[in-house]
Amino acid sequence: MKTVPMFEDFINEKKIKLFHSTTTPIFGDFKMRGGAGYGAYFAKDKKVSMTFGDIIYKVTLNPKNTLVFNDNEVKGTGFFNMTKEKYEEYLSKGYDSLQWNRKGKLQEFIALKPEIILDKEFVA
Repeated sequence: MKTVPMFEDFINEKKIKLFHSTTTPIFGDFKMRGGAGYGAYFAKDKKVSMTFGDIIYKVTLNPKNTLVFNDNEVKGTGFFNMTKEKYEEYLSKGYDSLQWNRKGKLQEFIALKPEIILDKEFVA
């Protein structure tokens, strides 16, 4: 595990665009705590995002300190369905987001702090 600049496609940009899907419309800010887990989950691809719901948003994020997991490093990290304890641990270490890459490509991205989510646009 290491902290690196954002994934290669965006290495020279500070803001990134990803997709978030849900079964319930989002009014106001993204919810970071509760439900199935902690944090707000995003995918780079709209099609991949759609597996989590049919209400789709294109979201602009501006993360400052992302912890990146590559391939199987994600196992045992609490990345999936994150518990309150893991969420608070990552925050206490100064991370505002987590990223999982598989074979060098983004699989999932998690915002841990709502302030890194700059805007959302409903797309479907």
